[in-house]
Amino acid sequence: MASTTTTNPLPPTGKAARVSNPGPTFTVTLHTDIPIPTPGPNEVLIKLHVTGICYSDLHYMLEDLPIPKMSDHGVHSPGHEGIGTIVALGKISPHLGLKVGDRVGLKPVYSSCGSCELCTTDREMFCSQALQTGLHVPGTYQEFVVGAAEHVIKIPEGVEDEVAAPVMCSGATIYRGIREAGLRAGDWVAFVGAGGGGGAYGGYVC
Repeated sequence: MASTTTTNPLPPTGKAARVSNPGPTFTVTLHTDIPIPTPGPNEVLIKLHVTGICYSDLHYMLEDLPIPKMSDHGVHSPGHEGIGTIVALGKISPHLGLKVGDRVGLKPVYSSCGSCELCTTDREMFCSQALQTGLHVPGTYQEFVVGAAEHVIKIPEGVEDEVAAPVMCSGATIYRGIREAGLRAGDWVAFVGAGGGGGAYGGYVC
């Protein structure tokens, strides 16, 4: 059972942007009566402040990728670049240091097995059991969203929500690329698709 320790009780429903007809002619409609989920074991409930819009979200809504569709998983709200505040906790491990009131970011990988070679070498996004936020589970195009406690991250003070949100995906992607490529200050590099978030963050990091 989840334990809510907020001083103000949560409302029964919240807002969500939902895809009503995924595919080439998809539309997104704002709903105001979506039941607020209850966090289970190892989960937290987050009240979103902002969400980024990644092109992966558009692919999920278009359903044009050669992968199972979001509608196959019963997901109506994509999104995986969310920043918000924890408003309720399920039963989570104390070592994670998460509490109600923490400002956190929700990662694109909702969860993974945590024990395979990929997970133990910081490549959990390739885990065969990985669940993707906004594809396999409801994403950040909604006011309240559940996150796996081990896959949310605290956001430092002084980092604005609007800056932190795209770091969850595009910022982390370009950082990983720079790190694995062994780039150093002064190196020249070309970022394919530099007009997007990855290229923008890459130019900033370098």
